[in-house]
Amino acid sequence: MIPTLDRARRLVRLAAFVAIAFVLEAGCSDPARDQEVKIATATEGGTYIVIGRQMARILKEYPVEGISSAEALVTDGSEENIDLLLNSEAQMALVFAPTLASHQRRRELAALAVLYSDLFHIVVNKSSGIEKLRDLRSKRIFVGPQRSATRSGGTEILQSAGISESDYSRIDLASYGEASQMLREGGLDAAFFLTAGPAIAVQHALSDGCCYLLDLHDEMDAIKGQLPSLSEEKIAAHVYPNQPDEVTTVGGSALLVARKDMGAELISGVLNVMFDHISDFEIAKIRVQDIRLYEAFDLPEGIELHPGAAIFQDRERTKLWIATGVINGKYYELGKRLQQVLENRGIPSRAIHTDGSIENLQLLTTHDRTVAITQYDTALASIFGDPYGEPELIKELNIPSVDRLRRIVVLHEEMLHALIRWDRGIDEGPERLTLSVLHDARVCLGAPGSGTQVLAKVLLRRHGVVPKEEVLLSVPDMVARIHNGELDAGFFMSAVPSEALRTVVNDSRNRLLSTDPQSVAGLLGPAVRSTRIPPGTYVVQLPGEHIDTVSTWAVLVARQDLSLELVKTITSAIFETQDFLRIPGGESAMSQDLNSLELHPGALAYYQDADIYPSPDTITLADLLDMSWRALAILVILVGGYQGILKLRRDRTSNEIARRVLAISVDAGEPDSVHKLLEIRTREIRERVRWRWWRLGELDKSRWRYLHDLINHRIDGARDNLTRAIAEELRAVEQETVLGDAARLDSLGSLQERVWRCFEKGELDASQHGMLTGAIRDSMRQITEATAGSPYPESEVSGGHGGGELP
Repeated sequence: MIPTLDRARRLVRLAAFVAIAFVLEAGCSDPARDQEVKIATATEGGTYIVIGRQMARILKEYPVEGISSAEALVTDGSEENIDLLLNSEAQMALVFAPTLASHQRRRELAALAVLYSDLFHIVVNKSSGIEKLRDLRSKRIFVGPQRSATRSGGTEILQSAGISESDYSRIDLASYGEASQMLREGGLDAAFFLTAGPAIAVQHALSDGCCYLLDLHDEMDAIKGQLPSLSEEKIAAHVYPNQPDEVTTVGGSALLVARKDMGAELISGVLNVMFDHISDFEIAKIRVQDIRLYEAFDLPEGIELHPGAAIFQDRERTKLWIATGVINGKYYELGKRLQQVLENRGIPSRAIHTDGSIENLQLLTTHDRTVAITQYDTALASIFGDPYGEPELIKELNIPSVDRLRRIVVLHEEMLHALIRWDRGIDEGPERLTLSVLHDARVCLGAPGSGTQVLAKVLLRRHGVVPKEEVLLSVPDMVARIHNGELDAGFFMSAVPSEALRTVVNDSRNRLLSTDPQSVAGLLGPAVRSTRIPPGTYVVQLPGEHIDTVSTWAVLVARQDLSLELVKTITSAIFETQDFLRIPGGESAMSQDLNSLELHPGALAYYQDADIYPSPDTITLADLLDMSWRALAILVILVGGYQGILKLRRDRTSNEIARRVLAISVDAGEPDSVHKLLEIRTREIRERVRWRWWRLGELDKSRWRYLHDLINHRIDGARDNLTRAIAEELRAVEQETVLGDAARLDSLGSLQERVWRCFEKGELDASQHGMLTGAIRDSMRQITEATAGSPYPESEVSGGHGGGELP
């Protein structure tokens, strides 16, 4: 019994030991579970450091399984970042692709995603006399921090021009920010910045006009011959302050990189959080519009994709993509809310930010499971090639042709806004301004992939306007350039009121332009209609000013081969959550029939089930004849009733306006009587007599003529009364015997100024003004001639407004 008891005790001890070992192993088997992630970035003033810090913040705010904390490290740049990764001192890093591709130990690292293009910005001080790359010889140059891609690449660019390190004075600084400040102070002749645009340090250097960007166009062959890993790039005009022209430079991809042995699921989680919260980078004013999910895994030659990124990419292929618009714009915000709704219904989705309608249509041709928000007119251009009668222009814009494009739902109406700065020298009078003032102006037509540029180009042609310069910029860049005075005007499409553009449309230094109704008449059709922005919508409008413009619709579209059941579920989700999605108009607006863009069968199935769309029933010839007779009878009754109601309405309107006209006194002492009458004639009557396609005017031609003549008669009476009153005052001054000649001349001068003011306000016509001015001048001359040695110079006696001549 005793040996058996001992054996049992040993077995218990062994089991306890194994259990403890298992627990310890379980706690230590996944070291990534509590991993602290450090992200190597670059120096202050560049883009890497800002992106790294924002990414660390996102990983803290939206935890990824396996990551306990995240921190961004300030470094010299790409070369140091690679060393930190290889030494396990950092877990992720931002790296310039050519630097990684040429590194000896690149096989130990892998890319998670391509973020954007890093461009060499060579900023030179104007006083240095530098015009070409070769002029950098013997100059004081910052070529980047010691262990950065800026320094290695900048050194090689200089060598391509025959400038070795001994041929210039290299100034070593710790950050881009310091280099920017020294350029402005004259301590540097030139500085190299490798960064995305627009970069904070470059903006600072160029802000006061003492520096400019060096163009490398003439040296491009030599640079690419020596550095084939660099590609020719363009920095668009007006990206930076005081940069009116496009600049040629070189660059390469910026990558997010990690060690190959970092957990695949952890990397997949990081990418999912990053792309799901990509708009959060905008908080830090980072240019993330160029970080595109569908381009993120097209790696440069010689660089491998991380296994975790490959897992993430495979999962994305199975998701429904919602192509939207610019980050934090209306399309994007709607897409993000729709993503949430669909995921709640078990449909994995991803809102994809783009530049707008044209890019969205392109995505429909490359990703099978895609729905897209697009302008109706741009969608029709994709189907029919040219809805505007401008075939060459549409061809020039490269609008993709989408096979069997179909409509799912109408989202909202979009109006074209055309905005110009006051300080461009336009007259600040009360008249509305039209697009014609854009002749010889610097104009932004919209973003490169947007539908705005299509309508903007067509409208400029229809108005016969040839701008001095046409550029394509994202909405944030356009707003910034209009604010700093580098652009005169810009176009954008938006629902009204536009929340995304409130900084410019509520800035009194700007003005909205109207379209000319005659110029746009031939443009109106199924895709575009004439409309107005009501008075008081924006601060930039003058009191009572409405803006004539054109509008189209934002629609959700898909290709017909997208699953019927999937589209039916999407349509159902939209209609049932329209309040959460913030879609105005309700069911009738969302399901309105846009005849030129067919409805997707899946959407049609939902409309029929929900009884919000007519079913395609079979109709016999007898049914058709019966309905026709019934419709004709109803039409006759309706027309007769409508004519009677219309006559009563016109009589009431005419009588009401006539009473108001007669209530305005035309006595000489009544202030602004003519102005009040003109307001009724030029605005109210003209507006009410206008014919529109959906209703007749509130006044017909005969009633309009009656009111017009009545007002003119009252205006003539008011002017005659005022003329007689002023003539009486003139005679009283002439007959005055108590006052001296100097006092009489002062009285006549005051009377002449009053006549001029009345003429300016329209209270006197040209003949009355001329008659009264002539009579006053004659009286002043008689007094002057009768007074020897008059103290009044001849110029004062003759009057201050050209002796009564019309201005």
